[in-house]
Amino acid sequence: MRTELISPDAAMSAGRGSDMVAYAVCKRAVLGSLGGIVLEIGAGAGANFGLFTPGIDWIGLEPDSGARRRLATAAACGRFRPVIAGVAERIPLPDDRATGLRAVQLFP
Repeated sequence: MRTELISPDAAMSAGRGSDMVAYAVCKRAVLGSLGGIVLEIGAGAGANFGLFTPGIDWIGLEPDSGARRRLATAAACGRFRPVIAGVAERIPLPDDRATGLRAVQLFP
């Protein structure tokens, strides 16, 4: 059996648009329900900032230095901080530092 990865655009054109819509609805609901201190692993460019509940304490973990610089700028504009360097396998925080965790679409 052969497994193929397809892009979101290809999925939409193949009639799988309802899956993408369902994913977006679930993602918005889950991220919007988080409170307290939220650690976002692989925070990228901050695309999820608008989905989090106002007032959370957000911590972004990003391994890529270029993405981390862009993320720090975006985070400062949205009053989110801090952005830290690191990878999911070795998070440079105490175990009890966060009350919520966001880790979706992580790619090696």
